[in-house]
Amino acid sequence: MKRVRQGSLLLLVCAWLLTACGGGAVAPETRYYRLDPELPAADPALAALPAVVVERFTASPLYRGRELVHGEADRPLALVRHHYHYWHEAPPLMLARAQVHWLRAAGLEARLAGEGAPARYRVQGHIAALDQIYDGAQARAHLHLQLRLVDSRSDRVLARADYDRWSSPVPARAYDTVAAFRSLLAEIHADWQRRLAEALARMPRADLETSISGLHFEEAGNGPISWRLDPWSKQGMTAPVWCRWRIAGTGWPVWARAAPTRNGF
Repeated sequence: MKRVRQGSLLLLVCAWLLTACGGGAVAPETRYYRLDPELPAADPALAALPAVVVERFTASPLYRGRELVHGEADRPLALVRHHYHYWHEAPPLMLARAQVHWLRAAGLEARLAGEGAPARYRVQGHIAALDQIYDGAQARAHLHLQLRLVDSRSDRVLARADYDRWSSPVPARAYDTVAAFRSLLAEIHADWQRRLAEALARMPRADLETSISGLHFEEAGNGPISWRLDPWSKQGMTAPVWCRWRIAGTGWPVWARAAPTRNGF
């Protein structure tokens, strides 16, 4: 009888502990969110512009993970990561991919870095803020995104923009603030598309090098060469020849007429 009483007492203590620790509470459902803005109509003029590669964005440490980040308007110094609300992929890749989708829809040849052939012109981005800020029954989305276009041959910055945008107040729900982020991102993409087009319109269309520097020359069937002597003359090459070159950093072959000199190409 004593053992039965001890066992019953132990069960009661365990039940009390579970109740005290919230063991009976139902955990919130985990949700995942996309951030794909509505795409623009194609602009035929963009098809004539040089291709761009969009690199995976960088981000401040708080925004590198998939958790949505939120704060409170009356506590501006504190930010918290959600435990049950996540982006469908990490923001640095998610926003870079969204940029590619937008530019392609607009008519520009664009691809994510590492997917397909490289390009001379590269879009780089940095996420400085991606916050949901709650204020009672309302919330606002805060997106701070820095973008720039770089010429990879010279590392020269051809265009840059710093977008620090806040949405209008929306209901204080994660889904509504994600929708607000979506609208902010569409506004940013539209302005960045205009800046990008203006900068690219001033750049050469072809990706060919204008000098021998950085090129890989080969004569058909004879393997790599930087230059070679004319087989009909030991004094050096004296007549133009057709050579196959490869564009620097790619495997693309191009046939072009090279005019050698006594010292080589």
